[in-house]
Amino acid sequence: MERSAEHTNPTTEGIRVLVVEGNAKDAAAVRNSLKASTPNFVVSPARQLWSACQILAGMAIDAVLLGLELPDSEGLEALSELREQSPDTPVLVVGRDLAMGQQAVDAGADDFVPLSDLDPSILGLRVLDAIERRRAKAPEVDEPEPTSVAKPTAKILVVEEDPWVQRLLRRNLTRQGHTVEVLSSPQKALVWVQGATQLDMLVCEVHAAGMDGARLSHHLQKEFPALVTLLVSANGEQPEIVADHPRSFGFLAKPYSLDAFQHAVEDLLEHTASAPATTGE
Repeated sequence: MERSAEHTNPTTEGIRVLVVEGNAKDAAAVRNSLKASTPNFVVSPARQLWSACQILAGMAIDAVLLGLELPDSEGLEALSELREQSPDTPVLVVGRDLAMGQQAVDAGADDFVPLSDLDPSILGLRVLDAIERRRAKAPEVDEPEPTSVAKPTAKILVVEEDPWVQRLLRRNLTRQGHTVEVLSSPQKALVWVQGATQLDMLVCEVHAAGMDGARLSHHLQKEFPALVTLLVSANGEQPEIVADHPRSFGFLAKPYSLDAFQHAVEDLLEHTASAPATTGE
């Protein structure tokens, strides 16, 4: 079935998301989380499978967030129907039943999002990741290859306790050509660095458990003086060290888009390539 418009570019325009949820309270929770996420999400609601199919037939949708308790379908019927109607549109199932969520993923859903875990800083990334993975599977179109500009690649250490964010950032950085090490705590990073032979960048929470990101960076800079650090935080308050040492430290407020994350990484690495880094002492 032909669409009335092309998909949007998730890095430059509002992302059009169809939220299909029969429970009004759950639908509001999903919608509010998307509104608080980055980038801008344009939400279309549907409380029935029939309504969702009508919306998909009449407009371009970038992603679907699907609840399975709909008045006009049972179990995974809605997922099967949406997959048949719009096979290239990512579908993320939302719900409380973890076993059903796994069944949905096994049946072709792009992800399962527990209703108990609608953190805006994570939900937006999950939607963008699903869109990116779907588009990567799309058939390639023969087009002249654009002139590529060489970008600096690096050995990057990501310190992040959330397993899902770990996988997402690893995949994103690896696709940019970087070599990535992912650890769950600053303490593990201090052990790892003792045997490391290269480290160019640290990505870490401002208030990481057990040791803040700036202090961890200071310890790692003893072994790798040119290290640059990207600090991230959900409270949006930029640490003073970022302003004091702009060539060694960058800051990204949550929630952030994958595009913003990629640009922040590239900017810091370009600073490293153009001038020697200074330590945060």
